[in-house]
Amino acid sequence: MEWVSYALETNKQTGSQSFVNQIHLLFATSDVNGDAILTLPELQRGLISIFTDHLEPVNTPSKPESAWEEVKSVETRHQAQFSTISSLATDLVKEIMGELDANDTRRIEWYEFRQHLEYLDRRVMEIKTYIQTHVLG
Repeated sequence: MEWVSYALETNKQTGSQSFVNQIHLLFATSDVNGDAILTLPELQRGLISIFTDHLEPVNTPSKPESAWEEVKSVETRHQAQFSTISSLATDLVKEIMGELDANDTRRIEWYEFRQHLEYLDRRVMEIKTYIQTHVLG
């Protein structure tokens, strides 16, 4: 898949990938069976992984007597955040399926996906910003 290697190119000045490249990678990494078609569960897993990459790992505090309460508090917060993010991702996947799945097969083929990169870029960034501001912030 030639486009995957193209998608891995980075900006030489910033060292980061453009969002369009990240969307290409979303398709490549979500398509777990490699058939160039995304199902609803595949797309949902891919989006959840993008949105949850901001969740920080649980660190055990240095004071042993308060460690359990702090870890439980952080775990509870992470579970709530993950649940909210999963719900937002599920809603976005349904919206994306409705927008991109022109032939109503409940599957998005690569040609359907690539025709909507601007739409995907805009919606994923809107949800990601919402998550960073209102869920994680």
